This record gives sequence, structure tokens and C-alpha cells, in this order.
Amino acid sequence: MRKRFLPIVLTALLLFSLTSCNSEEPMMSQMSVSSETVSRPDPEEDYYGYINYDFLTTNQIPYNKNGISTTETVMEAMENYLSDMIDKYVSGTPQKGSLEEMIKETYLQYMDLEAREKTGVDPLRPALGMIESCKTVDELISAMGMIYQQYGVSSFFRFIVEPETKDNSKNALFMMNMFTCGNMKENFTKTDAGINDIGSRTENVLKALNVDKAEANARAKNVVRLIYDIMLETADSDCFNDWGVHYNPRTKEEFKDLFSNIDVDNLLTSFGFNTDSLIVFDVPQAEMINKKLKNENLRAMQDYMLSCLAFEYADTLPPGFMGGLSKAKADDTDKHAKQYTAALLDEEIGQLYGREICTDEVMSAVEIMVRDIQGSLRELINDCDRLSKNSKEKFLLKLDNMIINLGYNKDYVSPFTITSTEDGGSLLSNAIAVKSGKVKAEISTLNEKASRGHWNMTPITVNAVYNPTVNCITIPAVNMAEPAFSLKKSKYYNLGYFGYIVAHEMNHAFDSNGFLYDDTGCYKPGWINEEDSEAYKKVMEKITDYYNHYLIMDVYSINGKQTLGENIADLGAVQCILNLSDDKTELEEIFTGIAESWAELIRIQDVTQALEGDVHSPAEARVNAVVSVMDKFYLVYDVKEKDKMYVAPENRVRIW
Repeated sequence: MRKRFLPIVLTALLLFSLTSCNSEEPMMSQMSVSSETVSRPDPEEDYYGYINYDFLTTNQIPYNKNGISTTETVMEAMENYLSDMIDKYVSGTPQKGSLEEMIKETYLQYMDLEAREKTGVDPLRPALGMIESCKTVDELISAMGMIYQQYGVSSFFRFIVEPETKDNSKNALFMMNMFTCGNMKENFTKTDAGINDIGSRTENVLKALNVDKAEANARAKNVVRLIYDIMLETADSDCFNDWGVHYNPRTKEEFKDLFSNIDVDNLLTSFGFNTDSLIVFDVPQAEMINKKLKNENLRAMQDYMLSCLAFEYADTLPPGFMGGLSKAKADDTDKHAKQYTAALLDEEIGQLYGREICTDEVMSAVEIMVRDIQGSLRELINDCDRLSKNSKEKFLLKLDNMIINLGYNKDYVSPFTITSTEDGGSLLSNAIAVKSGKVKAEISTLNEKASRGHWNMTPITVNAVYNPTVNCITIPAVNMAEPAFSLKKSKYYNLGYFGYIVAHEMNHAFDSNGFLYDDTGCYKPGWINEEDSEAYKKVMEKITDYYNHYLIMDVYSINGKQTLGENIADLGAVQCILNLSDDKTELEEIFTGIAESWAELIRIQDVTQALEGDVHSPAEARVNAVVSVMDKFYLVYDVKEKDKMYVAPENRVRIW
């Protein structure tokens, strides 16, 4: 996955004093500008800094952000485009039931603050009442299932339906890590981000539900202790792609043994799943959840479910109803209305966006580039010395069978409807219909044949992904809009910027995790012969060691093991796109596109904290550490042994 950075906040203590989110607006600090001019580095000393010099020296990080990057540039361009689209639909008269009308109605209902005040939390009252009325854990399990199906909200049990890992011809039920309102394990165990987020959110929700402040604070602490204990037993994020760890099939009877404290039949029935087997992603976490599923923890579990419900619907409620849960402010309601509309109806507005962005001219150029990259990778595989003939044939078959989703899913049909205000609809009731519709659509696929071409990203998701379990890449439409891709730019600049995205995802098929899956996406660790697997493991060890010794800002080390899969995809991607030219001018354009695509200004503390949990290397390394092991970089920029960017030929790690 092409991810930029993961901002993380300061180190945590478990015992804390909860405070309300209603803090004063922070004042913008005055920047002290040094009179000393920072000179532009030479390309052979710091290529990332050389190309991005103007970006890094003329921009400032806003007080309310962790950083700025080219990702944000792409995001802002898309948001502006979507804003204009919404204005057009709102000022027009869309056809009844059309995507345009869905978007118009949602936007207008968000903007109607008087109607939102009148609606209040009424559509949520059945869920709130069911949670509060539970007297036992099994009753709470039933409530979890109802809230999952009717409101689209998970808490302690988070299920998904995906192709079975070892037999992707059929869909299977997976029990994933519990829902933690967007927080990872590291946010609880290495920082205070998860603790403060869950604690403050729970306290605010309880106070909004008329719980006394002191009691709300005490109950919120109990919720934090409960979730913290579970997070301590959760798998680290650096092994999330390791199905050797996470592929844990269980029959229903075995699942009952795992969750001995509850009625498992009631659990599966309440959640709407009819199955005799499932796959448990994180067994140690599941075991800890089972330990906590006792009546003595009932109140804390109820309060956490209230917190999860509020997290999901905070932006639909009357402004200020739950303190600082909603990011919206009175002076930018229009902006937040558009952002929320696009977030709620991401696939719907994404369809309309994709139709406008993915013109015939754009798609023709993109498809040619994708075929060129695929051809380049084919050549690299054929020429790879460490692979036997048999393994080359298997890798080439995998490349040929790879499904590449570009732009948007033209076959998408909304699994819900939006009810107009005129017909009795409200923002909150429609949000519930959307989330419930998506969940029920997913539940219905459990007993269906799996689809290898499943789109697992919306057209407006600023990212891209390779799914090893179906051997499929998804490149959303936003990657084909300026500045990520531009017909005004040269073919080779686009190859460095957009082509890097495509080649990165394509090389994930052969990274430290991807190479364990066969050409259809079935998990088969032994499908490549043992000799070739051992040879590749030695390459991985070299790459791990190379990144372990690479320093960010000459001080901070990268965890080579934690970032291995993404580093392999980066190295393979750049090797792949550089293989498409031998011309120095064209290569220089490719290198420029690569470096500019990763331009990022971020606080030092966020870089160091991201090094603890992010599976991606920092932006600087995704340029300098990669290009400095490419022979063609030395050809273009005449890098010498004395130069900082120089890596000895025997240490230039290669994937192919």
C-alpha cells in the first residue's frame, strides 16, 4: 500500500486524568526565522533535498497539522474538485434517485442545523436503549449484533467477509482485530494517543447522556483499562501481513472453545452470519477479549460500545451535542458538509468523479503505461539470476494473471437509498441507512463465490493497494488526476510519479509476504521451490540490513524488518520503471518525478515516532535509500565514491 506517513503523538501513561475535548483553540506559535540561509544540496549529496529544496524551504507546517506533503496536495486538489461537483448538484435539479440527488440531499441535510437539532439522537435511541438494558454479557452480545447489522458499528467483534486465504474461490468469515476507533496497538502501548482518544471520547459521550462528570470520568478510566489490557495482547502491526501468524481457521466448535465465556451460536446469529467455520486473525487478542467477556466488566463494555456508536455518528448529531467529538465548527459548515457528504457517500460521489477524471485520453495513456511497467517487470523476472526456470515461469504466470483495477468500478450499485427531507429523511437516519446497507451487503456475500476483481478502495481514496489473496491491484481514479498524473507532463515524469505507484503495487506481489501466494492469490508458502525461497530470504536479509544502517537526518535508524515488505516494493518499483529507458534526459525526468512524489515536511517527533510503528520508511528514505542503489542514478548524476549518496556496488541491494 502506498502510504505516506503515520503521525503519532507523545508517549503514554496508563493512569491519567481525563479532560474534556472542549479545550481552547490553540494559538499559532510565532516562528523564529533564522538569518542563516540553507543552501540547496547537490544531487549526489542529498537527492531528495536537491529536488524538493523549494518545497522544503518555503513551506511551513500549520499549527493544527502534523505536516504537509504531496499527498495533501493531491487531497486538496480532489477536495476542491468535489466541492465544485457538489455545488453543481445542489444548484441543479438532479433526477429522483440518482447519485447526484443522493449527494444533494445529504449535503442539504448536513447544512440544516435546525433540522439536526430537532432530530437530535432519536434514530440512535434503539441502539442506546438496547446497550443500557443489558443485564448479562450474552445480552450485550445480542446488542452488538443488532448494532452491527442495523447501525454498521463494530466494537469487540469486528467481522469481515473476504476470499478464503488458502482457497480464494469461496468467501470466508474473518474475525479481525477489534474496533478501536482508528487507533493501533502502538497508540496504546507506545504513546498516549489511543488512551487519550478513547478516554476523552467516552467521558464526553457519558456526559452528553447526562452522567455526572465525576462518574463519567471514573467510568471512562475503566474503559481505557479494559481496552488497554486487550491491546497489550494484540499482534504488532509489523506482522499484520504475515498469514503464517494470522491464518487461524476454526470450526464453530473450536471457536466455541476459544470464546468459552459466551454463547457463540448467539454471537454468530446476532451478527447475521450462517457459517460452520471462520478464520481468527489474532488469536492472543481473541483470548484476551474472551477473558474480559464477564459480567464484572459489563458496565465498561457497555460504555465502550456507546463510545464506538458516538465515534461513527458524531458528525451527524447537533453541533456541540457531544462536546468536541465532531471536527466541524460553525464558521466552516459548508466545508465540513462537503467533506462529510464525500466521506459518507464515497463510492457514489467517486463514481461521478471517476467518470469525469478517467477520460478516454487519460485512460489510454494510463493503460499504455501500466502495460509498459508490466512488460518491464516481465523482463526483470526473466533476467533474474537467483530464480530457477520453474520459479520464473510461476512468477510470470502470476504477473499475467494479475488483475489491475484502474479508476472506478463501473458495475457498482448502491446497497442503500437516501430519503429526502420532504419524504421524512434526516442526516442521521440516512447515515444509519448507508452504514447498515453496506454491512448487510457484505454479510450477503458470505455464501457466494468469491470475486478476484473486488474493488477494495473507493475512486476518491488517495492511496493504492495490492491484495495478495486475490492477486489484484486497485489504483483509484484520484491517482489519475493532477498532480498525480498529468497529460501536460512528460511521459517519463509521469512514469516517476504515477508509474512509481503502479510499479510499487505490482512488486508487492513478489515482496516478503506476496511471494508466498500463488498466481490466483491462494496462500501457498511452498509453491516456489525451497532453493529459490532460500535465495530470496538471503536477499531479504541484505535489504533488512541495508535499511537498518540507513540513517534519517544522519541520526535516526529505520527498522529494516518492520519495513521490509514496503522497502521491497519500493526497490522493485524503481528498478522496474528505470528499466524502461537508457536515455539520460528521460531517466532524469523519472528521477525527478520519483523525488517530487514523496516531498514532505513533517515534524521531527512525528518522524521518530512513526519509525516505531509504521511499516513504511520515511519519505526521505523512499527516495534517497532507493535511488542510491540504482546504477542508472550514478550514470545520470555522476555520483562518486566520496559522495554521500554513494553506495558501493556490492552493497546495492536488488530485488531482481
